[in-house]
Amino acid sequence: MLKKPWFRSSLVYLPIALAVLLLISLFALAESGQARLQKAAQDVATSQWRQAALSEFMRLMLDTETATRGFLLTENPAYLAPYDPAIRRVDALLDRLGTSYLREGDATGIAAMRNLRTRAGKRRGVSDSILRLYGEVSRQAAIALVETGMDKRAMDDIRLEAISLRKHEAAVLTQLTRTWQRDLELNRMILATGTLLNILLVIGAGWLLQRHLRRGENAAMELAEHNRQLDEIVQERTRDLSELSSHLQTVSENEKSALGRELHDELGGLLISTKMDVVWLRRKLENGDPALAERWDRVLRSLEEGVTFKRRIIENLRPTLLDNLGLVPALTWLTDETCRRSGLVCNESYPDDLPALTADASIALFRVVQECLTNTLKHARATEIDIDLSTDADGIHLAIRDNGVGIAVDRVATSQSHGLSSMRHRITALGGTLDVRAGIGGRGTTVRVDVPWQQVRAAATTDNLPAA
Repeated sequence: MLKKPWFRSSLVYLPIALAVLLLISLFALAESGQARLQKAAQDVATSQWRQAALSEFMRLMLDTETATRGFLLTENPAYLAPYDPAIRRVDALLDRLGTSYLREGDATGIAAMRNLRTRAGKRRGVSDSILRLYGEVSRQAAIALVETGMDKRAMDDIRLEAISLRKHEAAVLTQLTRTWQRDLELNRMILATGTLLNILLVIGAGWLLQRHLRRGENAAMELAEHNRQLDEIVQERTRDLSELSSHLQTVSENEKSALGRELHDELGGLLISTKMDVVWLRRKLENGDPALAERWDRVLRSLEEGVTFKRRIIENLRPTLLDNLGLVPALTWLTDETCRRSGLVCNESYPDDLPALTADASIALFRVVQECLTNTLKHARATEIDIDLSTDADGIHLAIRDNGVGIAVDRVATSQSHGLSSMRHRITALGGTLDVRAGIGGRGTTVRVDVPWQQVRAAATTDNLPAA
C-alpha cells in the first residue's frame, strides 16, 4: 500500500491553521480598534470637560463683575465675599485648560487660551482699579471708571474669545464623534467579516475532515481486505504445511514400519539361523577344552545380544506391540525398557479397558510418551516420572510429570524446540491439545494431552467407547 504524500494528509489541518491565524488577526484588530475607541472616548470626555470648564470660567467672570458692581451700588462689603475665591478659581481653571491643550498639542486651543488669559487679566485689572479708586479716592471716581465702559469691553472680549473657543471645541467634538463612529463601524465590519470567514473555514475544515475520514475508512477497509487475503494465504499455507508435515510423519512411520519388518524378516532370520548353526557346531566339535567352551559361550552371547539389539531397534522404529496388542502394552514395554536401562523410577496408571484406537492416534500418543521420556533423560535430570493415561466421556487424557529441573518458558513458546513442535503437531492433527508447563516453584515439567473421541471414533471399535 502506497503512502500518501505528507501535504495531502496535512491538508485537512490547513483550514484550522487559517482559522487560528484569522482569530489571532481579528483579536489584534479588535484590540487596536478598542484602543482607538477608548482614545476617542477619552478625547470626547476631555472636550466635554473643556466646554464645561469654559462655562465655569464665564460664570466665575460674571461673579467677579457682579460682585464689583453690586458693591459699588450698595456699598455693602458682603457683595465682595465671592470676589477673591472666584479669582483664584479662574486662575486654577485657566491653568488646567492650558495644560490640557498643551498635552494634546492643539495649536488653536493654545493660542485661544493665551488670548483668554490675557483678556481675563485685563478684566481683573479693571476690577482691581475700580476697587482701588473706591478705597483710595472716592466712590464717584470708581463709578466714573465704570461708566467709561472699560470693564464692559474687557468682558465682551472675554465672552467673544470664550465663544470662539467653544466653537473650536464643538468642531473638535464633532470630529471626534465622527471618528469614533467610523472606528465603531470598522470594528463591526471587521468582526462580521471575520465571523463569516471563520464560518466558511469551519465548513471547509469539516468538509476536508469528513473527506479525510472517508479516505481513512476506505484505507482501513482496503487494509482489512488485504490482511484478510494475507490471512487466507497464511491459513492456506499453514494447512499445506500441516498436511505436508502429517504426510511426512505418516511416510516416516510407514518407512520405519517397513524397515522394522525388513530387519525382523531378514536380519532376524540370519541371526536365528546363525545361532542355530553355532549351537549345532558346538555340539559336534565339543572336546572338553575349557578355552574352546568359553569361546563358544562368547559367540552365543554375542548372537543373543544381537537378537536383543535387533528387537530393540525394531520396537523403536515401529513397536510391534502397538500394532498387535494396542497402546497400553506398547507403553508398558516402552517404560520398562527405558526405566530398566536408565534407572528412572516410572509410575504408570492405565485404564482397565481402553477402546481400540486408530493407528494415527495410537502412534501419536506413543510418540508423545517416547519423546517425553527422551527429554526427561536428556535434560530434566529427574529421578522419577509419572505417566497417567485415562478416559472419560469427552476423550482420552494423558498426563506426564517428572521431578526434574523444569523447562524454561521461552523454550516452551519457541518454534526451535522441534521435539515439542512435533508432539504438538501430532496432537493437533488429531483435534486435540498439548500443554507443557513447569511445575510449582519451577521444579519439574508437566505435559498434558487431551484428544476428543470424535477424532478416533471412526476407526475405533465403537462398541468399546465409553458412553457420552
